[in-house]
Amino acid sequence: MKIRLLKINAMKRFAKWLDINSVHSSLWSAHIHDDTFFALEKRQKQADDRDKFWFDRCEKRPRYKDPFVPPRVAQYSKAQELLTYINERKSR
Repeated sequence: MKIRLLKINAMKRFAKWLDINSVHSSLWSAHIHDDTFFALEKRQKQADDRDKFWFDRCEKRPRYKDPFVPPRVAQYSKAQELLTYINERKSR
């Protein structure tokens, strides 16, 4: 059993990672010559990894997939559900 996510800080990091937004297309052209371009690349890679994780998880656990809810909304709601659980667990 993986106990890594049983720790509160690890669960907070996971919920934060699950709630990362993708980079808007207008930001790429605006920051192509800045130092922030690398930060945009990093955030986009994290968002791509999150999407890949989410779709793999939806295949393994069909209850995560709701045909009437866009994937990004489902990810946000799962992150909020985890944060609620973390706060309840912390208060115990």
